[in-house]
Amino acid sequence: MILLPLTFALSAILTFFVRRYSISKKIIDIPNERSSHSVPTPRGGGLAIFLALTFATTTKLVLSEAGFQLFLLLFFSSSIALIGWLDDKMNLSAKTRLCVQVFSASSVTASFLYFENSPQYTFLLLGIFSLLTVLFIVWMTNLYNFMDGVDGFASVQVISVSILTYLFIPNSIETYPFIFLLVGASTAGFLIWNWQPAKIFMGDVGSAFLGFFLAGLSVYSFLQSDLSIFVILILHASFIGDATQTLLTRAFYRQKLHQAHKTHLYQKLVQSGHSHQRTSLYLLAYNTIWLFPIALAQSHFPSFSLFFLAAAYLPLSLYGLIVGSGRDALKV
Repeated sequence: MILLPLTFALSAILTFFVRRYSISKKIIDIPNERSSHSVPTPRGGGLAIFLALTFATTTKLVLSEAGFQLFLLLFFSSSIALIGWLDDKMNLSAKTRLCVQVFSASSVTASFLYFENSPQYTFLLLGIFSLLTVLFIVWMTNLYNFMDGVDGFASVQVISVSILTYLFIPNSIETYPFIFLLVGASTAGFLIWNWQPAKIFMGDVGSAFLGFFLAGLSVYSFLQSDLSIFVILILHASFIGDATQTLLTRAFYRQKLHQAHKTHLYQKLVQSGHSHQRTSLYLLAYNTIWLFPIALAQSHFPSFSLFFLAAAYLPLSLYGLIVGSGRDALKV
């Protein structure tokens, strides 16, 4: 258990040095009309999360002699962190980032299915499952990037979802469930610097890496029969719901999907007068007070899974329609 406070402290300390490096190298996020902040702020702080989590996870996996597929997940997650760090420094093309994401997600999926703990599928079902898994991991990678636009917001999501997911896994004394707590600890160390007013932003190196790693770890939990797909989708509903609805709305109105914007539900809240801090606390409350009990109910009454899934997403969807998520015109 000493790994948890150690990971927290290491992340906080590394964030201090990454911040100094970003300032010296002018890796700065300059506010524009699409930004939710007004002060130039260094970015790339997610590098500290990546380094702290990689150290802690590797230590845990080596000491516990865990399965090789978790090492592969960490390895390919590292490629996402690397491409994210390069993007923070020199703005890579979306096509380059997407190619790395698809390759890494496909490699992780193949490694999971190769090992004996994976369920046995027919060739057709194996192909469908593989495709859906790759799409899920890639979408999670990008939506965590999309949703990182308010001080502390993405950090609160990662910390709360990691802890809540850990609580759902029955054999939590095993190696891999503990990694969820390490994800939360490494992000909490960074949150000290990212809370409003943020002294550094996570950047793609943090948001994309965390989205990919959490998605991969969730898929692994599903293949171990410890988590149902419904629990995974419910616990991540805040980010999946907001990002997906916003994307679909923008597509419906024929807006450029690759263009930066600030029309997500959480951004609308900030524009309507809510502080970054309060918006992040709203997210924490929704995850713990609403989504966690729903996920708990689904695990006890699986025959009503679709009902519980709708209950998790419907409030977000309705409120998104009210405030105009995905539309440039602000509706308070």
